Amino acid sequence: MMTKQELLKKIQRAVRENAMYLNLSGQKLTELPPELGHLTQLQWLDLSLNQQLFGKSFKLTPEEKLAG
Repeated sequence: MMTKQELLKKIQRAVRENAMYLNLSGQKLTELPPELGHLTQLQWLDLSLNQQLFGKSFKLTPEEKLAG
C-alpha cells in the first residue's frame, strides 16, 4: 500500500503522461482523490480491492470544473 503522498505522485505522473490506464487497486481508499479529475485521457481506472469504496457513488468532474 502506498502513502497518500506516493499515491498523489502516481496520479500526477499519470496526468503528465496523459495516461489512459491507472491502477489504484489495493490502496485502502476511502474516497477518490479529486486529482483524478485532471486525467482527461483516462479510459480505465482499477479500484479493485478497495473495500472501503464499496457501495459509494462517485462522479468524476472534468478538469475545468475542478479549477472553478
